[in-house]
Amino acid sequence: MGTYIDPPNQTKEAFLEENGTVTDSGHLMELFDDPDRVGVCLVNNGAFTAAAVAYSAREATEFTRPDDYRPRKYYSVPREALRNIGIEV
Repeated sequence: MGTYIDPPNQTKEAFLEENGTVTDSGHLMELFDDPDRVGVCLVNNGAFTAAAVAYSAREATEFTRPDDYRPRKYYSVPREALRNIGIEV
């Protein structure tokens, strides 16, 4: 099972806007090896959104599948910001 962002004091969208930098799917594939930052995919599931951490190549590949037509937005997020809300990556 993946790791999802659900900050205690704000929405995941607000957290990503405040702490992340918008990126593209290609850069997401590179971030899981970065010691300071990690990729996050914000996906619109219709009734709700999910912010999933791309902590491995397998996860990053899953979040960038071209046959998944749900609207997605990609972010580069400092690992420290995730640690501050209790997510170890």
